[in-house]
Amino acid sequence: MKVLLRSDYPPNPDNVPRSLVFGELVKAGADVIEHYHSDLYYDALWVEHKVVADVPFVYGVREYGTFISEGGGDMVKLAKEHNDEVWSCVVSQDSDGRWWMEMVSL
Repeated sequence: MKVLLRSDYPPNPDNVPRSLVFGELVKAGADVIEHYHSDLYYDALWVEHKVVADVPFVYGVREYGTFISEGGGDMVKLAKEHNDEVWSCVVSQDSDGRWWMEMVSL
């Protein structure tokens, strides 16, 4: 799934729309998370400090919260064993200044 976040002109790769990235993550997990919604607070902090253009990260949701990471590896394997929903995510800006977030189900 590829989502248009916003358009900036002229393009500026340092102006990542992190609040919009977080909003898409919340939407992705809204129907799954039943407990520990407080995980979303820590996800917001992680997005604010870690998300940069063109660097992939992994996001997962389950009934009992979320996880987010720059890597994945064992975390993704464990999540899939428990039928969690997991995505590889990347935020990018095209030459016209449009910011996109792509979420690929793992």
